Amino acid sequence: MDVSLTDTNLTKTTWLKEVGVVCSQSSGVKQWFQPAWDSDRKFGPAFDALGNPVDTTVTTPDSFTQFCTHLQLAWLHCEVPPLGGGSKGSGIIRAEVRVFWRRDDDRSASAEAFQTTGQAALCNSADVTGVTGDIALGGYNVVYFSTAIRQASE
Repeated sequence: MDVSLTDTNLTKTTWLKEVGVVCSQSSGVKQWFQPAWDSDRKFGPAFDALGNPVDTTVTTPDSFTQFCTHLQLAWLHCEVPPLGGGSKGSGIIRAEVRVFWRRDDDRSASAEAFQTTGQAALCNSADVTGVTGDIALGGYNVVYFSTAIRQASE
């Protein structure tokens, strides 16, 4: 995927801007985060059983959420000029996507709480750390996807 990764254009993106507008390999990998619902794109972090996006800005769709998504971004390559943003044609961002859903045989520490709150807790943006821990405990099925996003070199 080619995209212009200059400091001014990156801030105009929906989720790539979370990597940080100043290209810096020393900044490390950003923590997992839940992308916000984008009303223009009609796309966000939650999906129903058929993979259709669920609007997380309203309260009723929580019961329909079956799958949730988190993102993790990091600069892979950049040359930092004095103004930041990388050199034209050299910026590369690694994007990782994890899609997860509750296991039917969940034995994680939060399984009892989950039975009380139901799927409404699945895409809780405040619980990204808790989800990460529950994945390690076997509370979720998870699929990961990694890709590199390269700056267009006009």
